[in-house]
Amino acid sequence: MTKLVVEALALAARQDHGPSQFQLGRMHENGTSAPQDSAAAYSWFEKAARQGNAAAQYKTGLMLRDGIGTAVD
Repeated sequence: MTKLVVEALALAARQDHGPSQFQLGRMHENGTSAPQDSAAAYSWFEKAARQGNAAAQYKTGLMLRDGIGTAVD
């Protein structure tokens, strides 16, 4: 992804666009077009999950279970 695309995605995510939040979580989870950062990935997944994104809810649950990016719950 180009820098401009990533910046646009981040802007949409900060404006509570759930699909963009999920995509940023994936980018941070995998280290693609963004630094690999489990805590940032969890944070974006959690925001998307609160908006009803099923894939983000699943990812958040796995990360909570395994203690990735957050404390084990």
